[in-house]
Amino acid sequence: MFDSADDQLNIRPLSKEEAQLLRQKNSPLSPWRVISWQILVVLVVAFVTWLVTQDAAKTYSLAWGGLCVIVPSSVFAYALSRQIRSRQSSPSALLVGMFVWELVKVVLTVAMLLMTSRVVSGVSWLMLVLGFVLTMKVYWAVCCWVMKTPRLMKLKIMGM
Repeated sequence: MFDSADDQLNIRPLSKEEAQLLRQKNSPLSPWRVISWQILVVLVVAFVTWLVTQDAAKTYSLAWGGLCVIVPSSVFAYALSRQIRSRQSSPSALLVGMFVWELVKVVLTVAMLLMTSRVVSGVSWLMLVLGFVLTMKVYWAVCCWVMKTPRLMKLKIMGM
């Protein structure tokens, strides 16, 4: 049943050279690229908030909401990239490390949110949530933007 569908699609294994070319054209999305975009969005939105409201508490609340996403994500990305670069870890150790560092990320996020009233005087919870959500959505926006780049069109033209 499945063999006939494969024959109709003309699926064939890639040669070593074709696989390398495909990897070069579709390099994985770096977490540091996403974090850089998150930082940029937080800075721009905080600046616009300051221009519109002239309210330091709202601006700091929005920025702190963004930092509650950026700092834990940076710790997570650094830890995992360091673990991957060591190349001494087995795949199962990498998987365990991913879960451990994800737990650290969640705990750090919650801790930062709990510290909010001590860090930001006169906190605006609405602005904090807005900064938090906007920063979280940058991840998806960057992923969608990267997926729509012309390099995927080149692969379709090349027949891959």
